[in-house]
Amino acid sequence: MRGESIALASLTELQRDLMLALHWVNYGSSYPQAWCRPMDLGASNGSHHSGTLQALARKGLVRFKQRRGEEPPEGENGRKLWRGRGSKSYQVTPAGRLSVEVWRAAQRAAC
Repeated sequence: MRGESIALASLTELQRDLMLALHWVNYGSSYPQAWCRPMDLGASNGSHHSGTLQALARKGLVRFKQRRGEEPPEGENGRKLWRGRGSKSYQVTPAGRLSVEVWRAAQRAAC
């Protein structure tokens, strides 16, 4: 499933909204960020953002690394640092980017 496009319509509304926000931060903003923290997407203490991003990572739409960890190999997630913080940064995978583009094209065609 990791190399395929997953229809964003099959995701929950929270997952889809967070996926679109992460895609915008990684690619669409005036100052794109290669890696994004949950709080860059509107997270606060106890919000759904980290759990939702982990669910998207399990689907292969996003990948993560420990915030202060090294860049993981392409297509892989980072490893937990020993005694490191649990804080992670996220980015859209190529499959996630394709899914967003397919979903946006379908939305434009429906208008």
